[in-house]
Amino acid sequence: MTYLITKWFGTFLCDKKGIKDKIIFPKKVEEISKKLRKIDKNEILAEEKKIAKGKEVIVNEKRLSKLGEY
Repeated sequence: MTYLITKWFGTFLCDKKGIKDKIIFPKKVEEISKKLRKIDKNEILAEEKKIAKGKEVIVNEKRLSKLGEY
């Protein structure tokens, strides 16, 4: 099982052994703020789409249910 998890600083693909893949967000406050606002609006981030593309994932947020099993 692979899990898609997004935190304020990046998005990650994880399994029981640890992090399999990651996309870390830019360290600019403005960029992080934009991403957090999108998350608050229940939007899927480009980074989430990219990292989950072509993979079967389990998501921990309802907003990500289009990308994997909620």
